[in-house]
Amino acid sequence: MSCLIPRKLHDSSKKAFSAVDQPVYYCIGNHDHVLRKNQPASDDYNKVADLNFISHYGPTCYSFNRGQAHYISLDNIFYQGGPQTEFNYFITKQQLDWIKKDLSYVSKDKVLIIMAHSPFKHRDGSAFGKSNSDELYKLLAGYKDVQFVTGHTHTNYVVMDKSGMTEHVVGAACGGWWEGPVCTDGTSVGYKIFEVDGTNIKWKFRSCQYPDKQFTIVKPGPRPNILRPSEELIVNVWDWDITWKVTWSEDNGVTFKDMPRILEKAIDPIAYQYYGVKGDSIPAGRKFIGASASDHMFSCVPAASSKKVIVKVINHFNEEFTEVVDL
Repeated sequence: MSCLIPRKLHDSSKKAFSAVDQPVYYCIGNHDHVLRKNQPASDDYNKVADLNFISHYGPTCYSFNRGQAHYISLDNIFYQGGPQTEFNYFITKQQLDWIKKDLSYVSKDKVLIIMAHSPFKHRDGSAFGKSNSDELYKLLAGYKDVQFVTGHTHTNYVVMDKSGMTEHVVGAACGGWWEGPVCTDGTSVGYKIFEVDGTNIKWKFRSCQYPDKQFTIVKPGPRPNILRPSEELIVNVWDWDITWKVTWSEDNGVTFKDMPRILEKAIDPIAYQYYGVKGDSIPAGRKFIGASASDHMFSCVPAASSKKVIVKVINHFNEEFTEVVDL
């Protein structure tokens, strides 16, 4: 799935992706809707943007089967116009009607994988923007497994709420708009791999810089007041969800204690190093970029006498990742 392709890059994008010698399934993104700035928003304007995308890649909404999985790609972007190139995020009634008809041919024992550019939900299950996700979720209810794959936010998080469905909001491969090696929430620049075996789905986030890691650690030490207290050791677990377990040991692994999640959200020190906060103009001249609050950060306060801490993280699939930190 690919998004955020400026109009003039469509041809070179297709050429690059042809090198993988495999089908590449595109989702239309917000930049695909922007034909020119300050254009008044209208249904007709968005349809013109769709036609440009369609001329290169095909339909903006489509579905296909592979094995026991049914894939649906959607356009949940509506360009509103104006100098800030603002967008709304929702599924139109026409799309909802099409999804209902499409699913009438898909038995409930199948897995559904829904692809779109913008998230449908925040971590807490609330709607993202003006997303009408509740209407969509009603149509998807009852299937063996439903997985959403979205992006747009330049942050990384996984939604597991009472719906029983899972949404993967995958951090942008460009990090914070090509200005640093992390997303604005401190997630390392990378991508997510999904393995579908029958109706069983596994996934793993893979960092480009640290392919064997699932988290970063910031040792205790002096830091700006806007960040967490200096005595804390901070662990940012990039792809954390509610099933993960984060622990730490300061007795050389004899015992491990749960590491509390920072519930009030916090700014990742590494992201702050590259982006500051919005308005700081870090990087120079790009005031709209800033480190964002992360909801997948954990912290502990090692004893003053501790020389070493071992961090152990167990993911959704019971895979274990450890790192030793010399203090």
